[in-house]
Amino acid sequence: MNKLLIDANPVSALLFVLITLFSNISLAVASKPLIIGVTPFISTVSLFDRLSPLSQYISEKLEREVLIETVKTPKEFLRQIHNR
Repeated sequence: MNKLLIDANPVSALLFVLITLFSNISLAVASKPLIIGVTPFISTVSLFDRLSPLSQYISEKLEREVLIETVKTPKEFLRQIHNR
């Protein structure tokens, strides 16, 4: 049996909860990529290295493209969330 193990990292836990909540969406919406925004708490390269396996797993399970997006600063991250 395959299991997704979430470590104590709050970002991983939050992503898991968000994906669980939004996994029952319509097919019209499912054709668009699922974008996961992550506040920049470590370098961008490290962030993508850590989250790429998770996004690939989610993509396979949902049969939908999953993208990870971030910005350079937490302030810019909040600005982009507000503008969406």
